[in-house]
Amino acid sequence: MLNPKHAVLFEPIKIGSVTVKNRYSLGAMTIIGITDEYGCYNQRAVNYYGSIARGGTGLIVTEIAPASVSIDSADTMRRRRSAIINAPRSEVSINNKPNSSPP
Repeated sequence: MLNPKHAVLFEPIKIGSVTVKNRYSLGAMTIIGITDEYGCYNQRAVNYYGSIARGGTGLIVTEIAPASVSIDSADTMRRRRSAIINAPRSEVSINNKPNSSPP
């Protein structure tokens, strides 16, 4: 049985203009082996972050990605992000602008 004082963890929270479905979050961390030679996410990253999103985590902050990559590499990065974004029960906000605040 859930302790009533912990019920707030399951309530939505608004951060700026984004509403997160609950207060569970995963912070950014360096995970070895989830990027290719260009620094783009590989299938292992898609599987890892997808499983966390499907598990119900409200907010996932990922590690940094390169600011400049080749066109082929950028296309690969977009496809892999799309696989993560399209995980069931997930909503993603991506900030690709240098020196800017998240939306």
